[in-house]
Formats: sequence, structure tokens, C-alpha cells
Amino acid sequence: MAVDVNGSKIYVANYENNTVSVINATNDKKEPDNIPVGDHPSRLAVNQQTDMIYVANEGSNTISVIDGFSDKVAAGIRLNIHPGNSGTIVCGDSLRGEQEYPTNIYIYVDSGTNCTAHPNKDFQFSDWVENLNRNSTIPLSDSSGNLTVNRYGTFTANFIPNPPAIPPAFLFLLVGIILSSLIGRSIPRIMGWAKAKRQQGRVHEYRTHINSLYADGKLDENDIGSLDKLKKDVTDAYALGKITDQQNENLKNEISLL
Repeated sequence: MAVDVNGSKIYVANYENNTVSVINATNDKKEPDNIPVGDHPSRLAVNQQTDMIYVANEGSNTISVIDGFSDKVAAGIRLNIHPGNSGTIVCGDSLRGEQEYPTNIYIYVDSGTNCTAHPNKDFQFSDWVENLNRNSTIPLSDSSGNLTVNRYGTFTANFIPNPPAIPPAFLFLLVGIILSSLIGRSIPRIMGWAKAKRQQGRVHEYRTHINSLYADGKLDENDIGSLDKLKKDVTDAYALGKITDQQNENLKNEISLL
């Protein structure tokens, strides 16, 4: 057993059913729901500064962490933004409400907490990735900006600059009512904008294909063949200038990691 920092709750490890019970110390009543942890929890300890309860799971050789505020299993995470100052990350739950979370700081959140990436001015959200060892990453399937935290790890929200706006003179260009000197200045900018949009769309298609192959968390022989073909397609697209150097490098790393 262990007592929280306020002496108001008692935590009891249930060795046989892999849970922790919470007893209200003011009325000796057990809370209705047990907290699921690892196999055969046998010891508990409380961090007196953070009110985090640590549970040693003898059967699975793991440690579970319980947030004493919410009485839910917590996950230790680190959130990042790339590039810097391109956006913010807001996380929230039913007890604390939504709040902006700091970046590059190790924090605990309740498992199941939803975090949303919000772009700053002149940026748009690209994707979430999970950072692995050796500076490698793996893309996460949700492209809407939402991330549901259900495990320990480091997660990065990537943002990209908004494409330059189509100049008003483009309309005159379409109907031929513009001076030839202005046309000469506008065409490269318009073509560059259109090319960047095509490149982003092609990268999105590749990543959607990657996510669909890894949707069940494993790869079979057919998936490996599809990855090999996808890798060749990426190489061909790069050779034809259909994706940028950085996009090619990121896609090759993601495919090689899988």
C-alpha cells in the first residue's frame, strides 16, 4: 500500500488481478474503478513532490506510473516542434482542460490524452512523427494535427511554410491583359508555387501508402515487396525533380526504417 501526498487516498496493489485500487482515506470507501497496471503489481511508492505513484510490476518486469491527480496511468513524453516557432501544441483532458504544453521537456500526461498541433502564422501543419533512436523517425497515421498519447516516447509536430499566394496579376496573365515584362517576373513565381504544391501532394501520397502498409503494426512479405517498389518510385520521382532533396531523404529514411 501507499498513501498520496495529502494523505487523502490510499493505493493498494492487487497482485492477482493486475490492478491498483484507490481507497478514500476520509470515509474508507473504495473508488468504483480499479486502475489497470502491469502483471502482478507488488510494490508502490509515491513521489512527494509530484504526487506520482510508481508501481513495480513483478510479473512483467515493468513499472507503471499513476497520476495522483487523475488516478489514471500516465505516459512520459517529450513534445517537439519543427521548425522552431512554427506552431504550438495544445493538450487536454476532462480534468485539467486544454493547455499549451512546453516543448523539449519530459512530462507526464494521462494515457489517452489528445494533443493537437496548431500552426503559427504563415505555416501549416504537415505531420506527426515519433522520434526513435539514432535520429530516425516513423510517421504517425493521423494527418489532422491530432495525436493521442498512449505510450512513452518523443513526438514531433512538423510544420511547413505556406506556399506563396498567387499574385493578383495571375488573373491578368490568364486573359493576356498584362505587360510582357510583368509576365516574365510572374511566371517563375507561379510555377514555383505550383511545383511546391505538387511535391507536397506527392509526398503525402507516399506517406499515406507507408501508413497503410504499417497500419496493423507489422509487415509481411507482400508489404516488403510494396516497400521496395515504393522506394524505387521515390528514387525515380527524385531523379525527375518531382520531390525535393529533403523530401527524398526523409522518405528514404522512413522506408528503410520499416
